Amino acid sequence: MYGRSAVAGRAGSIKILRANCKGTQAERIERDYGLSQISTGQLLRAERDKKTPLGLVIEEKLTKGELVADDLMLDLVNNAVASHTNPKGWLLDGFPRTTAQAQMLKNLLDQIAKPITGVLYINVDKNVIAERLKDRYIHPGSGRTYNLQYNPPKVAGKDDVTGEPLVQREDDKPETVLSRLTVYEEKTRPVLDYYAQTGLLHTIDSPNSDVGYERIKKLMDQLLRHSTQLPSTDHPPAHLRCALGVATAATSHARWPPNRRR
Repeated sequence: MYGRSAVAGRAGSIKILRANCKGTQAERIERDYGLSQISTGQLLRAERDKKTPLGLVIEEKLTKGELVADDLMLDLVNNAVASHTNPKGWLLDGFPRTTAQAQMLKNLLDQIAKPITGVLYINVDKNVIAERLKDRYIHPGSGRTYNLQYNPPKVAGKDDVTGEPLVQREDDKPETVLSRLTVYEEKTRPVLDYYAQTGLLHTIDSPNSDVGYERIKKLMDQLLRHSTQLPSTDHPPAHLRCALGVATAATSHARWPPNRRR
């Protein structure tokens, strides 16, 4: 199984690792819980579109479905977190994707006293991911995500808010998707083990986007209730810091819904 994951911090941040329907679920979390979405994918594409030397390197990596260097990713995340002002917290979408990035993220958040609350892994079948990515389109200006099967735009080919054209990303095309899934298998699987060992990992079994989100909401509500019971230092206690992403491995950790005897 492949999936997406997310990390949440007690004082207000959620981390989501990369995976199918991650953007859609991140937008729903942002809408329902008031968190600000920080999408590393959008940060990378913005830099790419500037056509700087760095942007050209990023463009090559994205086109091939490869991961961008850890130090570059951390700089992008650090700048985004530093400029974050939403008192309810933020949603980190697309980072970390390697254990090195996960450790770097922990060190960064420890330095600014914003520890992670939890990691959410959305468990999705590999074939479902490939099929959904084939039908995914985005609005370049805002990053809003649509899926022709599960979350279609109101007007075909047009963004619901601006009416501007939607596009399919190069890294969502079939040949690139296969490369991306291979990279996820090799690089991101250990991230699940890393967060499982910390006790932060929660798995959401997601047969489809709507069922997956209902389960995400139950877990988010649970995390929020727990965060309000924890002592806080410099930050309001009811905030979350989370992240969403993709990963692949069965690990010993909490699952949602909980396993029940039949």
